[in-house]
Amino acid sequence: MPFSSAAMHRARHPRSLGSGRAHGGLDGLALVLCLFCAALAACTGAPEGSAPAKIGTGWAVARLSPGHHSHITRGIKCEDCHGIKDGDFTLPPADACDTCHQDVRLHHAGDERASSDCTRCHAFTGELPPEAVGVDIAALGLDVDPPDVFFRQPDECLDCHEDAQGTHAAVVVHADQPCQDCHQPHGQVGLQPKSCTNCHQNVDLHHGRRSDESRPVHERCLDCHQPHGPAAGVGDKCPTCHSAHEPIIPATATFEGGHETCNGCHRTHDLRAAASSSCETCHEGHEALGAGRIQAHGTCTSCHNPHDVRQGAHDACKGCHTNQHTDHPAAHGALGACVTCHNPHPERPQNTTPQACSSCHGAMAQDHGHGQKDLACTQCHLPHSFVRTVQDEALCANCHKSEHTRAHANPGHTDCSNCHQDLPHHPKAGSNDCARCHSAQAPATTKHSACTSCHEPHGGTQAKACGQCHQTEHRSAPAGHAICTNCHNPHNANPRAPEKACAGCHAAEQQKNPHNGLATGCLTCHRPHGGPAGKAPAGPAQPPTCSSCHKPQSLGGLHAQAGHATCTSCHSPHDSAPRRDRENCTTCHKEQMNHQPGAKNCASCHLFRGGM
Repeated sequence: MPFSSAAMHRARHPRSLGSGRAHGGLDGLALVLCLFCAALAACTGAPEGSAPAKIGTGWAVARLSPGHHSHITRGIKCEDCHGIKDGDFTLPPADACDTCHQDVRLHHAGDERASSDCTRCHAFTGELPPEAVGVDIAALGLDVDPPDVFFRQPDECLDCHEDAQGTHAAVVVHADQPCQDCHQPHGQVGLQPKSCTNCHQNVDLHHGRRSDESRPVHERCLDCHQPHGPAAGVGDKCPTCHSAHEPIIPATATFEGGHETCNGCHRTHDLRAAASSSCETCHEGHEALGAGRIQAHGTCTSCHNPHDVRQGAHDACKGCHTNQHTDHPAAHGALGACVTCHNPHPERPQNTTPQACSSCHGAMAQDHGHGQKDLACTQCHLPHSFVRTVQDEALCANCHKSEHTRAHANPGHTDCSNCHQDLPHHPKAGSNDCARCHSAQAPATTKHSACTSCHEPHGGTQAKACGQCHQTEHRSAPAGHAICTNCHNPHNANPRAPEKACAGCHAAEQQKNPHNGLATGCLTCHRPHGGPAGKAPAGPAQPPTCSSCHKPQSLGGLHAQAGHATCTSCHSPHDSAPRRDRENCTTCHKEQMNHQPGAKNCASCHLFRGGM
């Protein structure tokens, strides 16, 4: 016979045998005893001359199980299920139930029949509870119903489902409800639910398109709820659907310490935006920058996307302030560059002044900024062009106009930081490390202490003439030698040594010069300029007389005659051949103009060498 949910409950919570039902009195006891006798006779009956079947000692307990009780009361014989052979009483085969229950389908087997599973729910045996051991069952005076205190009933599902079964979670919620209200164990469909609102009458579900009235109520509920799972934590399932289905909700919608769950803002069963909690519910008094004066700042959703409240606020600034595109980086955990300087929710919302630069750049303020001149940050940095401004080549010209102009006329000097280290806040005086770029000119510093002793550092021009230091040389230089660099290279390791030979300019004089063979060359007679005492170059300041080297008395001939003492009358110091022509001699000897008019030169007869 079928068993009620009350019987299920009694089976889960065994009572003491002394409290068993006895409302049938002696008539009930007599009926039970009669049934026992009949069953015993049926099971022990045997053909004449054969031994009776042996029944195990557990028959008294098994006889009272719901399975045996329901079969015996319907006149089913023991041998219809059990095998009796050679006096042995055997257990039913696995397919014994199929003989009568051909159309029964099990919820565990889907569309396939699996009779061996019947005993998972239907009890045909069992053990007596401890309090029943040694008790005379026949003397209990039980009524015709089996003593359900001993055994599980056919619908005692929690014997298995109080724990997880494969992919099916353990039954927690609805465990106190009759399982057969929703589940049909022998039906084609394992679940035939009733409407959730039969019990949950106060639930009015609004879940977007999922709340279509054409859908069964239980399907709508099961979108979020597991039928046996706890209601707590259902909101955690929202991202599972809304990460792929409209409306798409980003993973940033929930975060620790803030919007931790969706139902913090959305009502449990009314998920419409209009029914959601307003921001002021939690953020009362959390006014935005310029609230009351700036209309858009008076509404949280002007800046905050409800499903991306943190990062969305930074993006919102650009939506309204289209002309402000800052290159200032986000700092100190701020969610964007704008809110690094502009506190979106300051203590005094009416004060729209951005935070001072020193709130982050305190070290610069303590060092008095650019070159310790106490300049305001905004004299070099524009708040919305924080980086680009100081990268502008013209920035330095705002204060250093002349230096900037000269530097930009000199290729390679346009970047101030090449020479002024630690720009922009602690610029050092121009570095003397010119050799980093001018390696070819660096040897000059062995005599000239620094490049800037001669050159203007920004334009690179020669700011100091050689004569300012080399005054003696400059004053004593002959005509044509006033430009020092015509002979000297100022960037040589020894700039005093002339780099250019005299012949470079005086080629004609050098070509036939009889003095070319002298070790001192031109300097034997000439000095290019005077010099400091003890450092003057070799050679006299003025060309010496020829007689300082060529003694007339040693030359013989007409050289020793009076009137011939001036060498340059006949000789050119830069020509090896003397002037021997008639015209040169008659310049002095006019009275001999008509002497031997056919002779082309006088020296043919009048010799200048002795011994002839």
